[in-house]
Amino acid sequence: MEVQEVFEINCVLDGEESILCRQCCGRRGGCEATPAGALGNAAELVELLDWYRACFFHNAEDEEENAFVNFNEDAIRAANNCVVHLGRAFVQMVATHNRYHGLSVAQKSRRTANYEAFLARRRKIVGVDIEKLCLMPGDPGFVLWTSAKQSFHDGISAAVGLQFDGDRLDEILEWMFEEFPVALGEL
Repeated sequence: MEVQEVFEINCVLDGEESILCRQCCGRRGGCEATPAGALGNAAELVELLDWYRACFFHNAEDEEENAFVNFNEDAIRAANNCVVHLGRAFVQMVATHNRYHGLSVAQKSRRTANYEAFLARRRKIVGVDIEKLCLMPGDPGFVLWTSAKQSFHDGISAAVGLQFDGDRLDEILEWMFEEFPVALGEL
């Protein structure tokens, strides 16, 4: 069985060589940071990737016996595809958010004041995490990201179903999703 690598975000600042991250420096492109209005969504992506890693990739020698499930190649491949689709949806959501707010490199200086005003209004909403703002219903990109999280959840269920069925499938899905880190939201 071919071992597949865990999906990782390789955006690491390397101040000694460049002001760009290693990935962007290597492709000779500018870093595109997640906009402040979607930092909470970026945190969700990281939480989902950490959850995925904990469920599908583990060192059984370091863990309690029977604490994890060993998935076969088909299940892992299908789960990896879910992660790729989730990552692509996140990139599309950020692009949609940036485009709507005029945050492209060419427009950024002209639109910064408007975006800062948007962020200030958003931070005043009761119950909003001011450190990690998320897209809200009605925001461009909200439906895309919410449906991507739901598709990820459903895709992982289907991936596990490639290996297990019946009561064993239900047991594994219950174990996995009791620790699912984000709210799926409603469309």
